[in-house]
Amino acid sequence: MLEDETLTVEQRNELLESHTALEQQEEDLDTQIEKNSEQMEMLKVEEQEMRNISQYEIQGLNERVNGIVEEFEEQDASYEAAVNGKNSEEFVENCNETLDKLNGQKDIVQSAKDLKFQEIYEYVTKNEMERFDTEHDPYYQHLISEYRALLQQDEEIRSHVNTIDAQAMTVAYYQDLPYDSQANINNPHPFHTSVYSDAELGIAKNVELSKEIAEGNDDPETTDYFVDEVRADKTMEKFCQCNWEKLEPDEKKAAIEKLAEYNYDILGIKEPIKIEYYDKNVEGDYGGYDEESNTLFINIRNFQNGPETADTVAHEMRHAYQHMRAGELETNRDLSFAINFSRYILPEQNQSAYEQQIVEKDAALYAQRFKKYVESLDSTMEKSTDKTVENKADRAKNADYGKAATVDSSKSAGFHKKSKN
Repeated sequence: MLEDETLTVEQRNELLESHTALEQQEEDLDTQIEKNSEQMEMLKVEEQEMRNISQYEIQGLNERVNGIVEEFEEQDASYEAAVNGKNSEEFVENCNETLDKLNGQKDIVQSAKDLKFQEIYEYVTKNEMERFDTEHDPYYQHLISEYRALLQQDEEIRSHVNTIDAQAMTVAYYQDLPYDSQANINNPHPFHTSVYSDAELGIAKNVELSKEIAEGNDDPETTDYFVDEVRADKTMEKFCQCNWEKLEPDEKKAAIEKLAEYNYDILGIKEPIKIEYYDKNVEGDYGGYDEESNTLFINIRNFQNGPETADTVAHEMRHAYQHMRAGELETNRDLSFAINFSRYILPEQNQSAYEQQIVEKDAALYAQRFKKYVESLDSTMEKSTDKTVENKADRAKNADYGKAATVDSSKSAGFHKKSKN
């Protein structure tokens, strides 16, 4: 507006057009807000309907699972007979059919678990609860008890699946029949129930977990992950630079798979983890872990540094462990992992905040323990090939829980590319 002057027709029209445009924008915004509100209400209704459906499907699930297993056990083709060549094809076919049914029930439980976790998450965030507050909140404890009941159902179904799958694998192995495992692909420790011994079938024994790891309370700075020192040395000496640079690519892959198996055992990871390799010429891109496919990825282009490769394997296996614990929700730390993953910050979003996330700090400290162990082995080998008791004590001290290590937190959960500036 002009002072002490009358607006021209042109100016008046411009102001009128601006005012009309603002009114239209306000009207459009109100419409969008109303539309969003309606969509939110619809989503809430759909989510509640899904929970109701899930609750209905869960009812009688144990009876259905028991019925499926009983039907399998009552079949004419018995496991013992099938192993020795009688009705073997029929037995394997029955295994496949039974596993399909059990996996269908397992999917129902998984869906219920996902919905229950979402309900827990919404309750915690809505009430702005600290992790220690949950211990004294009756409704939270009620939700957790329901979630744990679903975990128990899931575990029971998995046990049946693993048992039947192991029987099918055994029969197929000895009778030379085609069979694709439905439970333990690439798993070095299947739940085996064969009449033959594990040794005869080349299956390793399960490792007894330390109490703190089994209870989900291990500390990457203080827990002893190298109790079986003989196995630890044998597994990680390949990554000593003086040895690593002499290995062929296939030998390096074998060493990586042994180290992944070592982490699999000491952390009590339940689901089999696949390992895949890729070739990408990007400096600092070492590999990653993809939670959705439960796969460890390793970039063969960065095979030059043995200790760094060991660090990457340990770091990403730790993420697999974190995802497992987040799904179990048995401790406050499990809840912290779960909430962190649901609010995960990518490095490109905020590098500093990314590095401070509990899952990243935990994985980085854990991986540093392995890197320091390898480096101490490397140092010992340079001085002498004799592994004396004194040297072993020094290694334990040097790997003293990673407190003096420079933590590399540039690894992410999900599929991660390790980056260095």
